Amino acid sequence: MNGVPMTLQSIQSRLSPDALFDFYESSTRAQAHAEYRRSVNGEWHLLAISSLRRYVTIQVRPTIAGSEGTVTASTLPSPAGPLQSSEFPRPVTSRIVNLQEYDDAGIQSECISLQSSRSAAIEAWAFSTALTHSGWQIIRRESMRKTVGGIAIEAQRGAQQAMLTLQPDPLQPALTAIVVVWKKS
Repeated sequence: MNGVPMTLQSIQSRLSPDALFDFYESSTRAQAHAEYRRSVNGEWHLLAISSLRRYVTIQVRPTIAGSEGTVTASTLPSPAGPLQSSEFPRPVTSRIVNLQEYDDAGIQSECISLQSSRSAAIEAWAFSTALTHSGWQIIRRESMRKTVGGIAIEAQRGAQQAMLTLQPDPLQPALTAIVVVWKKS
């Protein structure tokens, strides 16, 4: 469901919904960090179990013979870590925090968020040097009017364009946040 592998099974039990939920809760108590949530929606009783490895949802309703319903189980998807590599020229002192790639009507671009423990002025010089060494031309480099110590750089290489914004952290001016918008094609 929604791209996540899931097992779905029907269940029929001689136990009442509450007794059935007690059974499932006690059988999963040995798993560390399991969480349980019960709810009722009309005639349906629901139990959600979340553990470190899987999600289980049990939905049953009472019958004359006990209860009937479904059990769904899915393993937790691996957390998607941020893509940490880009071909955009940058100094090694900057660390990629987030990278988003776009393809809009055949135009490929990236929005790269970076962080540096150096000042905005030093990082601006380092980015300009890295870009120039990679064949880029610096079109514009200027101080930002509203952000004290902020620097904007615009660069171009052939049909590629890049806009870099470097802003110091207001509480720690030696730290710099950098955003690069790179139109690749």
